[in-house]
Amino acid sequence: EIAFFDVREVQNRLAYLRHKADTAVTRRIVYLENRLDILKKSAELHSPMGSLEEKNVRLQRLSDRLQREMTSKIDNSENRFKMLLTRLEGSNPLTLLTNGYAMAQNSAGEVITSVSEANIGERIEITLSDGRIRADVVDIEVQNG
Repeated sequence: EIAFFDVREVQNRLAYLRHKADTAVTRRIVYLENRLDILKKSAELHSPMGSLEEKNVRLQRLSDRLQREMTSKIDNSENRFKMLLTRLEGSNPLTLLTNGYAMAQNSAGEVITSVSEANIGERIEITLSDGRIRADVVDIEVQNG
């Protein structure tokens, strides 16, 4: 008698055996992973210094990062302060006076910004960086341009 194998039956049997093997391997992996977790926790309990060292290293890294961040913030603030100080000094009228400019005022204390605001014979006060000059207007010359 000749035995014939049903191909489908063989394929089904192989699929079943493959599934059974996969399941067994998966269960073994899960078991070993759980065992490894238990051993790790046990090692931490038996060796608190290792855990403490890890925490110290993390703390040092965080401390270094905080130091860098603080230094960066301080540097940025100093740069902004210097920029604002430069702007403020540039717009300070006294700084302009030290650069050779002067401010003229009429007898009422109003700033004279144009020759048209001054009159011949009028007493004016000229403020310079190191003091004031009182003068009488003797001539007015208008420039075109």
